[in-house]
Amino acid sequence: MRVLLVTGRLAESVVYESASQQSNIEFCVKVLPVSVAALITPEFISRELKDEDLSGYDLIVVPGMVRGDTSTIEKSAGLPVFKGTRYASDLPILLEALGHIELSKVNAADSILAEHLQEKTIAMLHDAEHPDQSVAERPWNMIIGKDTGSRLLVGRDFPMRVVAEILDAPNLSDEDLLSRADYFAQSGAQVIDIGMLAGEPKPDDVKRIVTLLKRKLKVPVSIDSLNAEDIEAALRSRIDMVLSLNSQNVDKINYPRNLSEIAVVVIPERHESMEKVTADKSVRDRVASLEENIERASEVGFTKIIADPIMDPIVFPGIITSIIASHRFSESQPNMPLMFGVGNITELIDADSVGVNATIAGIAQELNASLLLTTEGSPKTLGCARELATACNIMYLAKRRNTPPKDLGIDLLRLKEKRRRDVPYDRSIEKQKQLRLLKANRGPEPITDPNGFFKINVDHVKEEIVMSHFKGETEAMDIVVKGSEPLEIRDAIVKMGLVSTPEHAYYLGAEVEKAYIASRINRSYYQDEELF
Repeated sequence: MRVLLVTGRLAESVVYESASQQSNIEFCVKVLPVSVAALITPEFISRELKDEDLSGYDLIVVPGMVRGDTSTIEKSAGLPVFKGTRYASDLPILLEALGHIELSKVNAADSILAEHLQEKTIAMLHDAEHPDQSVAERPWNMIIGKDTGSRLLVGRDFPMRVVAEILDAPNLSDEDLLSRADYFAQSGAQVIDIGMLAGEPKPDDVKRIVTLLKRKLKVPVSIDSLNAEDIEAALRSRIDMVLSLNSQNVDKINYPRNLSEIAVVVIPERHESMEKVTADKSVRDRVASLEENIERASEVGFTKIIADPIMDPIVFPGIITSIIASHRFSESQPNMPLMFGVGNITELIDADSVGVNATIAGIAQELNASLLLTTEGSPKTLGCARELATACNIMYLAKRRNTPPKDLGIDLLRLKEKRRRDVPYDRSIEKQKQLRLLKANRGPEPITDPNGFFKINVDHVKEEIVMSHFKGETEAMDIVVKGSEPLEIRDAIVKMGLVSTPEHAYYLGAEVEKAYIASRINRSYYQDEELF
């Protein structure tokens, strides 16, 4: 197929460079004598292509921002003419999808492409959750959760599952526990983990919490504790999964009968001192210790065993040993599911968690991990459960399609973008004689708006911008305006006549946009301070 791409002068280089990023479709670029593509009309294109030799083309694609119906162009060109994407940077995806999607003569291709990718993604993820019985019964797969409503398929044939830990669970009220558990479930976590207190057994709290969560949740419930008393109480409360068994607690537990329905995570022995870990604990030692503890867990009656080689923090004590140990164990025990403690990494690095979660999930996928344990114990890790759930789907799709984890219909891009969409500014236009060029300078502070002023906050729980209005100089709050988008706020404020000066309106516009960005990326907002 050979395609003619129509564009304006300013976007010529961007269109050519973007289209060249794919190799499926042969193309040529036709540059029209107009600067901005948004100003091009179908009638103008028809006139410009009137004398063009189009015999070698199968299709004409015009910018998605072109106004009107491209049928007008078809009549004069004698070829199918469709609208492309709004941004030239998306052309590679469009050209690669030709033949698989139905383009429009009226609407830009952006939504069509998005729907195409999303449909493929949803279909593949849906199929993963509804496998044939033979797939579920493969030796490297298992079911966690005995109850019908909480049964979870885990193993190499399924996307990695997110286990979200409620930290210090015994210190929380029932209401707070349920709120936290529901938040994690809504974020995409498939197992809710009860985080206990290190060195402080709370068996009575274990029974209370397990009973509460299993009654209210539709996902499996696990417990994270090394205390034998806590683990025993959880087993007797019919917990779905236990974290973690090792040689220090496995022989101290009075086990109830029939452990075959309860999954257990087994860990290797660790030295208390991190200096000793780096000096003494080799990969071979770690794998051998893990295998010994797994054998002991099997002897006491567990059949659903998951191995956790322990993910160490990056640099100190170092993640490489963890990865090598995981790889070696996975090769020697291919039928045993692996768990990775991603929270050990995200909580102990001062970097945005989005990229960290994506990278670790990719490594975990390569190592055939089945469960990823995460926490949200600090402001920098808020949203980790949702990020990790998305990362698991991305890596599963990449594995299924045998492609790098890109252009899959879902992504974890939050602050950056994979393609620039803006058209570079052409400074040469400043040399035009009729153009007046002004240098902006800040003037004196504007006078106070006689209609009053606003205190702006962000409600991160409801993801809303809150505008508290104070009338005149009395500083008495009289109105509170709430909205999730800046334009909602604008319309409400304008309708009520709460702003009377252009300087105040401009100021509020800038602050509301900052508050909106803060609400979307879960960042602190403080009025009159820079967001970054």
